[in-house]
Amino acid sequence: MRRRTYVTSIGAGIASLAGVTAFAKPEFVLGLGKGKRGAGEETSITKTITDNDISYREESNEVRYPTVYSGGEPQEFATESFKRWAKRKAASVGSTVILPTIEDRLDTSLHGVGKSVGGRFFQTVIFVNYITPRDPESDHPDLSFEEVVKVAPQEVHATVVLAGKKYTRSVPVIVRKSNDGVPN
Repeated sequence: MRRRTYVTSIGAGIASLAGVTAFAKPEFVLGLGKGKRGAGEETSITKTITDNDISYREESNEVRYPTVYSGGEPQEFATESFKRWAKRKAASVGSTVILPTIEDRLDTSLHGVGKSVGGRFFQTVIFVNYITPRDPESDHPDLSFEEVVKVAPQEVHATVVLAGKKYTRSVPVIVRKSNDGVPN
């Protein structure tokens, strides 16, 4: 009897979480984790992929790209649909504009702030990492966490172009604190 109650409770919890992530507004879901959503104006970037090792196959609408390198040369390749590849690549491309955008908006160079691409509740996000060292004797970021949140873009509109085919997506930006690169 106890096992049935336990299994039912877990099932209800999973169903509730699935319902929240499927039907909740993205703003609500993004606000559930640690960190704060960037409050600055959105930004955008477009990048044309010119890497000779990445190729678009028009007949199957797929992209072939290297997965293993040895001696600087690709050894193994993978193939996936253009949309799936471009969705992932756009998030990576979008992350490249984050730190320069924050520097321009603050008119200063950044010290103790990094960036990464990750996930939050089944959604890809760009993290701005406000890094505070664990050692109190170490250098701390020159800016306050709130200053970084204020100017970090709310999202990045990233476009990738491969062999004339375009894909654009918007990637939310979350600013979070971390100790020596480990998120709090």
